[in-house]
Amino acid sequence: MNSLSDKYEKLWNLLGIPDEAIIHEMEVSLRRVGVYSLDDLAFLSPEDVKFPSMVKPVFIRKFATVCEYYALGHRLQDDSTMQDVLKALTSKPVPQSPSPSSINLSPEPKNIQSEMPVAEAVPISEPVTPDHASSIPKHHLNVVIIGDCSPYKRGWHHLEQFSKIEKCRVHSVIDIGYTDESLITHCKNKNIRLVSKIEELSVPQPNLYVIGPTRNHDLFKLMDMDDPPSCVLLDLPGTITVKSLEALSNFAADNNCPVYINCSRVVAPYVQKTLEASTLQSVPRVGWYHRQDIPLIRMPEAFSKGRIFHTTAFPDLVIAVMYFGVTVESLSRFQLNPGMTNYQTIGGITDYVRAAFMMTTHSGVELTIIADRNAPSASCLGVVIDDQGNVINQFDHLHAHCDLKLKRRLVRSLMENRNEVLPSVRMGVEALRLAEYVGKHFEKNLEDMQPPEKTGLWRRLSDRLQKN
Repeated sequence: MNSLSDKYEKLWNLLGIPDEAIIHEMEVSLRRVGVYSLDDLAFLSPEDVKFPSMVKPVFIRKFATVCEYYALGHRLQDDSTMQDVLKALTSKPVPQSPSPSSINLSPEPKNIQSEMPVAEAVPISEPVTPDHASSIPKHHLNVVIIGDCSPYKRGWHHLEQFSKIEKCRVHSVIDIGYTDESLITHCKNKNIRLVSKIEELSVPQPNLYVIGPTRNHDLFKLMDMDDPPSCVLLDLPGTITVKSLEALSNFAADNNCPVYINCSRVVAPYVQKTLEASTLQSVPRVGWYHRQDIPLIRMPEAFSKGRIFHTTAFPDLVIAVMYFGVTVESLSRFQLNPGMTNYQTIGGITDYVRAAFMMTTHSGVELTIIADRNAPSASCLGVVIDDQGNVINQFDHLHAHCDLKLKRRLVRSLMENRNEVLPSVRMGVEALRLAEYVGKHFEKNLEDMQPPEKTGLWRRLSDRLQKN
């Protein structure tokens, strides 16, 4: 067993798998869905794992049982047996879940602010979960999806994912002028209400309203209802302004309603591993590289959805706010890299196809972000950089279910009062302020600056781009 990762050894011993070849194949299957430590089993749906045919059904059933065990807050010990697992699942008390192995910084405002210099700190006040929520019978969470829910649209994606999550059910879909037969049939078969107006609904508590990227104004309507929502999840459009999002945030806070943004990359394993590795540094120096494979023929559509800093690079800015407390006021230095930046005019719209920049805070934290819309293939990369600019750790993105993972965390936080890592709307406001700040810097300085020498992360990623 020494040839295998220690982090999986407890699992393999418990399942009783005798063949090391089978263990290797199972480990590969788990990594493909983002299980990099046993704690990740708490957010995994066993049916998402594509085990090879050599794995017997009895092992798969045992694995599903262990996932349920972790989901309830239990953790395997060195001497745990399958009987211990089954006994814990049938007993009433559920232990409090320990802190996950990955970095789990709370999104509360005091924690964000504590990482910033006092002079530059921007108060980030979070809405509080309503006091009456703890007294609600928590049998399931009623989910309402607002937006275009036709097949292959964003709303349909939410509809399918929330249907897979335990302790919640899709109660209603609000889709203006719905005519898609597939949607109508699906809602009828699943006993989901399909309406065209918010006013037509009465949704039992606790509930969660998922608002699509073109329907953010509906948040104001929700807060004016006699029974306001328990929680809201926003899909931010790339065209929303700081002023608009701040108004939404303040309105929700005034109505004591927690609002989160659907930024699933904050829970991606490659991000967590990069953050974990950066804790070994006296001052974190990390980089994020996000590649999309949008063909040029579809670039006008991508341009119309918002600038690259508000779309492709936006999740990385949310990570900067969420885990490092970065705000516009906390920055001491901003550097863009013209040598790795490319902008074009397509369809009458001028925007960046690729952008690279570095932000340094007053406390010395350095964050490099490279966003590429027109790469040969879609991928994400997180790196940790030493004082000389050399890449010392690199983590690739292998997780295809980050959206589902974030939704599961949100449901658990609401139904079990867990303190989960979730991106709040206030963090979205600060990330949007950073996006506008970065955009203005690019417009002002790009043509006047000479390309800097490519060292460290920029050199390595630039060479990779040229090879591709």
